[in-house]
Amino acid sequence: GLNWAVPVVRLCRGEDAREQASELFTKVGLPLIAVLVFLLVWSVGASQVKTSLGVLPGPTAVWRQAFNRYDEHQVQRDKADAFYQRQEERNAAKLERNPDAEIKWRKYTGKPTFYDQIGTSLLTVFTGFVLASLIAIPFGALDALTRAHLQDSVMEIQADLNNTVIMVTHDVDEAVLLSDKIVMMTNGPAATVGEVLEVDLARPRDRLALASDERYNHFRSQVLSFLYERQRRPAE
Repeated sequence: GLNWAVPVVRLCRGEDAREQASELFTKVGLPLIAVLVFLLVWSVGASQVKTSLGVLPGPTAVWRQAFNRYDEHQVQRDKADAFYQRQEERNAAKLERNPDAEIKWRKYTGKPTFYDQIGTSLLTVFTGFVLASLIAIPFGALDALTRAHLQDSVMEIQADLNNTVIMVTHDVDEAVLLSDKIVMMTNGPAATVGEVLEVDLARPRDRLALASDERYNHFRSQVLSFLYERQRRPAE
């Protein structure tokens, strides 16, 4: 993104120059140094790697080859333009001789260039992304509705059977909505019971009514406080 521009703007506004220069170095200088180190290692190490096709090309060879590929691409484009130009002239001459003549347009069938293949790949990826978005976004909303229906079904079954249900969830709202007692675990592989919260909300529970219920939001706040304050890792 444009995060690197933030310290530049702050420098222009007259904020602490040393602090902004340090931030600019972190966001721009370090990545550039990393790229240069990578190119240096690649350049030195490539000549030491030998394959069945020869020595591994270094950055300079790859850069030259990129220009060669572009020249090949331009040659193919010129051939395509000449093909369509000849076709247009031929059809024009045919119509001049006979205005009712049937005109045929043929597509240039030359070999796709390296850059053509890149364009096709990018178009394929973009099309797949659009299709996935068109499918995932509606189904994402449907999944939320399905989850809500499942939660309602769990509460109805529990009310009918009057039994004890143990459920594991990472969703705070789901925990408060469904539970009479929330057992919150501590962090880490050696997790233990950190705190037990009694949720004495009346049943049956209506999620729409609870959204503005003061006691519901109090219990929700208690769970969030445990997760993000009392269980915060020392490193954070």
